[in-house]
Amino acid sequence: MSAKPKTADLYAAEADPFIGQALWDDLESENPSAEAVAWARRQHDIAMADPRAPLTSEQLRASLLARHEARLKRDQD
Repeated sequence: MSAKPKTADLYAAEADPFIGQALWDDLESENPSAEAVAWARRQHDIAMADPRAPLTSEQLRASLLARHEARLKRDQD
């Protein structure tokens, strides 16, 4: 007898900043599933537990640009 193990949480592997289409559709539906709501609550709890101040859009832009430039430099070497 081979039965697939049931996943306790369908969206446990979803991580910010990008989520799968299934989770997006579930969250946008009239009645989101319990798993989607639990995922959203976990994301909120994680965000609220972070003691750092949120980044401004300029700080985020500078950080992403620096990472991009570092990758370009690494790839050229």
